[in-house]
Amino acid sequence: MLVRFFDKLAGFDSVEIDRFFQDSPEATAQYTSLMNDRNVHNSVVFLYFVIFSQIIVAYGRIVGNLGFPYYNTFLSGLAFMLILLSRYAFFKTNIRSISLFLFTAWAATFPFFIIRLGGYDSPTYPIYILVIIYIIAFFYFSFWEYVYVFILIFGSNLAIVFLQQNVNTDDFLYRQVVMLMATVAGLAASYINVNLRRKDFYNQFSIEKKKNELEAAYKQLEATELQLIQSEKLASLGKMTAGIAHEINNPLGFIHGNLENIDGYLNDLKELVRLYDTSPKTNDDVNKRIQAFKQQIQYDFIVDDLAKIIQSCEHGTSRIAEIVNKLKNFSRLDESAKKLVDIHEGLDSTIDLFARQNQHIMINRNYSEIPKVECYASQLNQVFFSLIENAMDALAKKNDGGQITVITGMVSDGNISHDAENYEAIRIQISDNGCGIPESIQSKVFDPFFTSKDVGEGRGLGLSLAYGIMQQHRGRIYFKSDPGRGTDFFIELPSG
Repeated sequence: MLVRFFDKLAGFDSVEIDRFFQDSPEATAQYTSLMNDRNVHNSVVFLYFVIFSQIIVAYGRIVGNLGFPYYNTFLSGLAFMLILLSRYAFFKTNIRSISLFLFTAWAATFPFFIIRLGGYDSPTYPIYILVIIYIIAFFYFSFWEYVYVFILIFGSNLAIVFLQQNVNTDDFLYRQVVMLMATVAGLAASYINVNLRRKDFYNQFSIEKKKNELEAAYKQLEATELQLIQSEKLASLGKMTAGIAHEINNPLGFIHGNLENIDGYLNDLKELVRLYDTSPKTNDDVNKRIQAFKQQIQYDFIVDDLAKIIQSCEHGTSRIAEIVNKLKNFSRLDESAKKLVDIHEGLDSTIDLFARQNQHIMINRNYSEIPKVECYASQLNQVFFSLIENAMDALAKKNDGGQITVITGMVSDGNISHDAENYEAIRIQISDNGCGIPESIQSKVFDPFFTSKDVGEGRGLGLSLAYGIMQQHRGRIYFKSDPGRGTDFFIELPSG
């Protein structure tokens, strides 16, 4: 009942804490190590105090001609030796046992010292009470070790009566009652103190454990988010594969066809050169044959058409290189760190990937002069892709094709700004005049895996990942939608 009272008074459950230490050897070892480190520190401080106080007492005894201070010299030497030993691991590991041994030696010898100072006429029990308070405050023992020390102290005080002659009974009983009350109060305080320390460690250990678990979960979440971003990017690129293949196949087709014509032209020119090389140059008949052959192979046309074919092939290879470069600019797989990026370059790369596949949709670019932005270019391009893709889907069912408008600029206090040195954010607006977003689902637009598309057409990750990417950039993404008239998406990236 008394234990439950102290538990309630201190606000802890000793049974729960005991179970925690029993079930967690790691926590027990860590707690023991922590207590040992504190005991070593406090013991060294106490030993310096002992040396200082005993030197003063010894000096007083010598000056007062009270005899040689054997006891004080012994205590000072012992304290100095223990300070030297405190540097060794054995001392640190066994500090509690060493401290208990020292308190035992002190309790056994202190009565003799008190008798020499005057017995009960000297201030005995205040010293004992101060020692009790000091032990509770600065030494980290278990409860039963505290019990052992306090019984020693009470017994040490009691032992003075056996060394003191002519003790007044009333005075003796008074002092013992005071010491008994001090000892009981010390036991109660030590019980609360021990469990408060254990509870404090229990709370810190639990918090640290939860913190580590949260950090691990956060890292796992980051890894999962990165996987989702890459997965969504691959899915997005997969949707463009057919169109990109068509884009590349066109220039490849006429390059291949032109190579056949070039091969025929080269064979004719080789035959012409052979006639020049094998025929006498002064023979008129030979010259006629050569001129006739030039007319037969249409020499003038070959020379003119060959230059056009080469130019056409150059245009085709340039087109292929342009498509590949735009894909590279969009994906930016080689850029994993933040860097200064031209936002317009990323927008153009993303828009061009859609433009030729959706020629019935007009895409207007209304760019303002804006500074470069420090960002993760690949992730930002993924945001552009998701927004433009959604706009394309919203316009897919319009007969007139509709239009998308991309506007960039600087803003300050919510208003357009033209001061490149003093602005709050870069704003990118992507608008369409499609079907808009119904009010009933507008609050769910950025929820993971939410999609208004038919089954199999969308995974509901695009806008959710876009929102997460903007959070990572300390920016924001929001929209305004008028059902039946269109939607405006806004991206804002903070300056600096």
